[in-house]
Amino acid sequence: HNQLAGSLPPSLTELPQLKVLILASNTLTGTLPRTVTSPLLHLDLKNNQLTGPLPISLPSSLRYLSLSQNLMWGPLTNGLETLSELVFLDLSMNHFSGPIPAQLFSFPTLSNIFLQRNNFSGGLGLELESGSSGPGLRPKPGSIVDLSHNALSGELSTVFDGVESLFLNNNKFVGSVPEVYVKSVCRGSTRTLYLQHNYLTGIPMREGTLVPDTASLCLSYNCMVLPPTVMMTCPVSAGGMSARPEAQCSVFNHLG
Repeated sequence: HNQLAGSLPPSLTELPQLKVLILASNTLTGTLPRTVTSPLLHLDLKNNQLTGPLPISLPSSLRYLSLSQNLMWGPLTNGLETLSELVFLDLSMNHFSGPIPAQLFSFPTLSNIFLQRNNFSGGLGLELESGSSGPGLRPKPGSIVDLSHNALSGELSTVFDGVESLFLNNNKFVGSVPEVYVKSVCRGSTRTLYLQHNYLTGIPMREGTLVPDTASLCLSYNCMVLPPTVMMTCPVSAGGMSARPEAQCSVFNHLG
């Protein structure tokens, strides 16, 4: 929260002893250096006016990375693939595009992922990845995954089972809600599950399935009729319609 302007000097990210770099909420412009060689643990450049792609090389020591609220673009390939020590990742509110790398969800310590309000597309395609390379995401108390407000498609992956707050709303997901999600909500592991504004066609909830009072479950504006016993707690932004118009669902499913 200063009034720093201009671009980030490449020499700054080459300092051999630099562990923490926080320059959030300034008016920094330009692109990030192509390589960051300082042994950083914490890098926070959110709320600036940075443009361009991610660096092709970031320090594998990083545990906290926030580039939220900038003007950055490009795919998430290369730069993130070596960050296996990450605990917190926030790239929200940028213009990143392309698929979300499945490898991201296999990092053992990563428990907070904020990728909302970008232009990501394609399916998550994570079952094969997690099945072939060991366990996927290992949710912890307080874990948050927010992939909302993108153009992600295909069926929902089960890799997010047990995440405490899961936001997949405002995408183009199809198919049925995975049963593991329902069980996770009912046992209290998942406290927030937002799936509204997709093209989902079913949810495996039997008559009399009880959702804990502490859970927030929103399924509005999809392509399914909910069981009458399902009580939803949706944000105001979800709107008042419980389901999509049939015409939208049939056109989208035909195209898919």
